[in-house]
Amino acid sequence: MPCSIYDPELDIVKIDTKKEHNPLISVCFEPTNRCQGMCPYCLIERHKPDIALDKAITYVDLLNQLGTRRIGWGGGEPLLFPGIYDLGTYARGLNMGSLLRTSGTFTIDASEAISAFDWVDVSLDSIDPNVFSQCRPGVSFEKLIYNIVSLSPILRVRVSILLTSVNKNSLFETIKWASATGVRCVRIQTLVPRGRAKSRYGQLSVDPSIEHKLIEEAINYAESLSLPCYELKSVSKGLIAILKPNGDIYSGDPAGIVKLGNLEDDQISILIANALGDSHRSHYAIGQ
Repeated sequence: MPCSIYDPELDIVKIDTKKEHNPLISVCFEPTNRCQGMCPYCLIERHKPDIALDKAITYVDLLNQLGTRRIGWGGGEPLLFPGIYDLGTYARGLNMGSLLRTSGTFTIDASEAISAFDWVDVSLDSIDPNVFSQCRPGVSFEKLIYNIVSLSPILRVRVSILLTSVNKNSLFETIKWASATGVRCVRIQTLVPRGRAKSRYGQLSVDPSIEHKLIEEAINYAESLSLPCYELKSVSKGLIAILKPNGDIYSGDPAGIVKLGNLEDDQISILIANALGDSHRSHYAIGQ
């Protein structure tokens, strides 16, 4: 369905609003929910078995038929899924965008990643190793840094920062390091009261009276370093969906998720269109 154009350099899906198109433009596909990390704000509430590689390829074909122009491989930790490079390469062979979203704790095979992914997103909540260990217990800070440093010269690397009360004081230093390392983009995300964060939201969230200003200042600081930076919740709502290992698909609004159906439902395109509707369409969607 030629309803949009994916620009891998900008990581943008451009949409012609004068044309009819399915709103399922960008999908976060979670082939596994497994992860070695014990992050206190993980959104995974119920773990599901991994999807089989042949079934995952079938789902990529279905997403392509639905007009999806970009897939972000998430989890869990997608590098724990044995066929992740194969999936990325297959999606790119269909002229779809392919983004790896990883904690960075496993060494990324650069030779395979070049073929499989347009972008690699690494969760770096702080460049301070002591702060990072509080944010991402169970994740190797050393391997994560190695991945970013080694991949930045040859791949488009994005750093994602989940802003909390723990890492807010190291935000600018992390952005400065990302810029000096050759990272292409920084994404800042605010905490949501889901998953493990439900019971810790009051403790981990940033005071709302300063959160918006802090993010705005961080974006301006990044731009002063010629480093593109944006806040996740500014992404166009309804253009991003989440696909679970069992085929269930959800709207990807950062404020909350709603099940749309199962990708193998006969009427899934109608269910998606009815759930998201024209009100969610806009000129472009950037990132995930």
